[in-house]
Amino acid sequence: MIDFAASWEIRQLVERYAAAADRGDGATVARLFTEDGEFAMWLDPESPDPTSLRRGRAEITASIDRIRDYSHTHHTIGSHTCEIAGDRATGEARCEAHHLVGAPPNVKDHVMFAYYLDEFVREDGIWFFKRRELRVNWISILPVEN
Repeated sequence: MIDFAASWEIRQLVERYAAAADRGDGATVARLFTEDGEFAMWLDPESPDPTSLRRGRAEITASIDRIRDYSHTHHTIGSHTCEIAGDRATGEARCEAHHLVGAPPNVKDHVMFAYYLDEFVREDGIWFFKRRELRVNWISILPVEN
C-alpha cells in the first residue's frame, strides 16, 4: 500500500530544497538534512568519485551558500519517485537547474540536467534528507536575451 501522506511530505521536502537553493539560503537547506546528513555532488558524469562531499549542516550550509555566486538560478523538479518503508525512504528526483553567469550583454545560462538520489528519514514525525546525491547527466550553455 502506498503511503500518500508520507509521499507528499517527502515531495514537499524536495521542493523546499529547490526553493531555498534558488535563494542561495544554505542555512535553510541544511535544516532539511539530519544533523549528520550528507550532500554529495557528481558534476562530472564520467567520474566514479564525487566532485565534493559535505557532511553535517555547517558544511552543507557553506556549499549551498556558494550558489549566490550566480546572478540568478532556477531549479525545476521534474519527476519524483520514492519508496517508503516505515520511517525510512529512498527517492529519485529529476532536475533542470539554470545558473546565470557573466555580465550583460554576455550572460550565459549554464543548464545542468541532473538527478538526485536521496535517502530520507523521519524523526519525530518530520522527514529529512539523510543523504542527497546530485548527479549531473550533462550541461548545456545557452545565450540569455535580456
